[in-house]
Amino acid sequence: MIGYDIDGSGEKILAVDILQRIKIRDVLLNNYLIFYTYTIKDGETPEMIAEKLYGNALYHWVVLLANNIVDPVYDWPMSQENLILTIHALYDTPTMDGLVYAYQTVDHYEDSHGNVIDKTTYESLPVSMRRVVMIYDQMVADNEAKRSIQLLDPKFVTQVDAEADTIQQQALV
Repeated sequence: MIGYDIDGSGEKILAVDILQRIKIRDVLLNNYLIFYTYTIKDGETPEMIAEKLYGNALYHWVVLLANNIVDPVYDWPMSQENLILTIHALYDTPTMDGLVYAYQTVDHYEDSHGNVIDKTTYESLPVSMRRVVMIYDQMVADNEAKRSIQLLDPKFVTQVDAEADTIQQQALV
């Protein structure tokens, strides 16, 4: 709860602090006895994973919470189909197809260690020690990087659910 001056009069009323949220402590997130790595399949949603793992799609928030995902639209991997639609939405022009543009346009340059470098440095390196990364390749790589998540062992879900309920009840008092 937070004191909030709604009308600017200086008189504060108690309101739910919508900027606060439940978070799993970092020390627990690194505990490989209660979490394990999972690779999200193309098109899978947090609800599908929660249903499969915990037997209830309503536990999708546990999947998101365990991975500190605040915005499932942008922080969750897109399906291949949605990735292509996004590329079209971002880069289509009246004169060029967005997918063609993304395939043909440089996003950035890298050295052989994967460090981002400028074009001048890129041109000064031997061919074997440099790489061009196109927009399409970078968008695919960024999307694929979101596929590896941590899932809470099902044995602990009811405990986390009970603790979250307790925290929420305390926030309302």
